[in-house]
Amino acid sequence: MSKPPKPNRPGTNLPQRAPIADVLQDGLRLHQAGRGDEAARLYEQVLAREPLQPAANHLLGLVRLQQGKPDDAVRLISRATSVNKSDPQYFANLGAALNAAGRPAEAVEALDRAIALKPAFPGAHSNRGMALKALGRLDDAAASYRQAVSLAPAEPGFYLNLANVLGDLSELDAAESAYREALRLRPVYPAAVAGLSGVLDLLGRPEDALTVSAEALAKAPNEADFHYWKGRALYRLGRLKEALAASQRALQLRPAFGEAHFHAAHMRRWSATDHGIAAMEAIYSNAAAPVDDRVYTGFGLAKALGDAGDHERSVTTYIGVNALHRPRLNFSLPAVEADFARLVEMFSGAAGNQASDSVEDSPIFVVGLPRSGKSTVESVLARHADVYAAGEQRLLSRLVDRYGSGGPEGLRQIGVEYARFGRELGGGKRIIDTMPPNFRLLGFIRAALPNARVIHCVRDSGDHAVAIFEKFLPRSGYEFASDLTEIVAYHRAYRKLMAQWHSLFPGFILDVDVATLSGQAAKPVADLLGFAGLPWDPACLAVVESEPQLGNWTAEMRAANWAAHRAEWMLRHPELWA
Repeated sequence: MSKPPKPNRPGTNLPQRAPIADVLQDGLRLHQAGRGDEAARLYEQVLAREPLQPAANHLLGLVRLQQGKPDDAVRLISRATSVNKSDPQYFANLGAALNAAGRPAEAVEALDRAIALKPAFPGAHSNRGMALKALGRLDDAAASYRQAVSLAPAEPGFYLNLANVLGDLSELDAAESAYREALRLRPVYPAAVAGLSGVLDLLGRPEDALTVSAEALAKAPNEADFHYWKGRALYRLGRLKEALAASQRALQLRPAFGEAHFHAAHMRRWSATDHGIAAMEAIYSNAAAPVDDRVYTGFGLAKALGDAGDHERSVTTYIGVNALHRPRLNFSLPAVEADFARLVEMFSGAAGNQASDSVEDSPIFVVGLPRSGKSTVESVLARHADVYAAGEQRLLSRLVDRYGSGGPEGLRQIGVEYARFGRELGGGKRIIDTMPPNFRLLGFIRAALPNARVIHCVRDSGDHAVAIFEKFLPRSGYEFASDLTEIVAYHRAYRKLMAQWHSLFPGFILDVDVATLSGQAAKPVADLLGFAGLPWDPACLAVVESEPQLGNWTAEMRAANWAAHRAEWMLRHPELWA
């Protein structure tokens, strides 16, 4: 969205019927000074006299967009474009308003009009990339962002947008380069530090992520976001005390920083006397606080209350914070069921469902819904000398989007590109990919990577529903996770899908209950390694916490706390275990 143009003159006190041009100029003066409400009144004066006046509609639309009223902005700027069809700025700002209103397909159309009128319009190309990204057309979005960068190579925001979509495309090296260029152009840029830290984490380089936050803090030592990301990197490195201290410093600088409260809460165990509980309660209960901060803090608070043994308030908080988050989500069970049925149908017949050439690589996919034990299985396998833990990689779904409708040759391309990525990331070791939604794509895995191994993590359905409900899952694809009824329905559809995959590909999938891997029982671990095609390695028996915490409890203490917490849930929602 562009700022309003600068006025040609400062304006003076207006006569009762000042010329429209003069009223607009005075509105612009106020608008540029950040006095949008006053500017809007002048634009409205113009529209009262001349309802279709294009400049007044356009400028009032910008005010409404800046006020967080995108639907009003769309209506007003559309009126301006209906009168003046030759101003590229009008169509560009209409595209920005449509993006903000959640209408990306229409935004693309408006931005295409702007670019047709003014091809060298970097802001329009960037906003077009935003709309395409919202439509899931990530390759096209990257192309638009690249065009914006080529037209305005000194604009750090365009590099940030490009880096974000490259990360979504799993082009991690290119994303890293784009984030670093954004930071070169704007050294104090929290969004770029956040993005680069996340990419380095996916690349298995937490030391480099720590360096990024340290360099940022050297330039802006009181920037709360930089302390937060320093804490994230330190946690990944296992330096828990330093990680907690970094999160606490972020909270000193920004006491209502929801994400910092969330991560600090999950780095340690809590008791009833911890003062931080009251601080989180104050933010969570503050209806005037930003919803994101309330939601993140609410999940942290619920976890801390559970640690402290106050399970009644903990469960109440989990229910309340999910109710706060749910209206922001769009979940359709019929759409999910249709998607699952379509995927099974694609691979129900053998003909045409195999790659034209088999790829010999044998990556290991650990699949299942969130909180099913994937991290524990990954930690067992990752201690093997021949394995590299790649974490949750987005690449497979992007390759399916790109090539999945291309028949045998498309399947071959999926296998070739995924195998190349795995070899580069793993340095010759077999990679483990734990991206949860990969369970949808087992047909593509079987066809494109026939030597892959798929380990499916399972657990008690009631316990699993509670675990998903208590985990904040803000990413796309988990819209079912903030309502217990929707979790149960989704879980049912998911179990049906997995049963169908088992039927279609017998012997290709191993179901593993993570509870069998606890302790030092050799046989379940040996069975897991044998299925994965890995020789025995006693290092895989070592007990390593997948989510370590300061002051953590013994296994017996954890079991007792969970039993009490589970009892509270069973009292409130016994149907989950029916």
